[in-house]
Amino acid sequence: KGLEQKMSQSKTFKKNEVIFKEGDYAQCMYEIQSGSVNIYVDFGTENEKLLTTLEAGRFFGEIGVAEARPRTATAIAAEDNTNLSEITSDNFSAYFQNEPQKLLAIMKHMSERLRELTQEYLEARETIAEAIDAAKTGKKQSGILKEKLAKLVQNLMNPAFLKGGKDYEEAAFLNAQANPKRVIKAFKKNEIIFREGDAANC
Repeated sequence: KGLEQKMSQSKTFKKNEVIFKEGDYAQCMYEIQSGSVNIYVDFGTENEKLLTTLEAGRFFGEIGVAEARPRTATAIAAEDNTNLSEITSDNFSAYFQNEPQKLLAIMKHMSERLRELTQEYLEARETIAEAIDAAKTGKKQSGILKEKLAKLVQNLMNPAFLKGGKDYEEAAFLNAQANPKRVIKAFKKNEIIFREGDAANC
């Protein structure tokens, strides 16, 4: 237990206190000892979305540390006296060599998230296929299909999610059906299309 404490630092956060922000450079990960943590994307903007609430015993921030990448979400303490163990990138390997069962817990969490993403991907593909069929055959979209399409748009599905190929072409077909009067613009290499912070009108 003493060795574990040396490999991690205990930190306590108040309710709504920011633990880390989306885009921050990842230098540590956390284990929740008590309290809970909310994970958001686009925190503080009109597109803010709560992804999940993590309870005691869960880890978060591990992907950024393992891959040395910026944070992909914002972590906020969900209640007062949320106590976390902070594991830095320097002692990441040693910490889990000493506590291998905790590494297994992280793997389980990542496996669950992978299954969720796979299910979301399959549902998105099914929705696209149904919408294409309706557009090609002239069938009226059912209420259920409209709900699925609304959910797909709400989730801000990134074209990269489709991984190119046939799926991407089908998404492009849907876009053409929805925007018959769209304007085609050509750009030179390295020419700016839009800047971060610009008002979005297209």
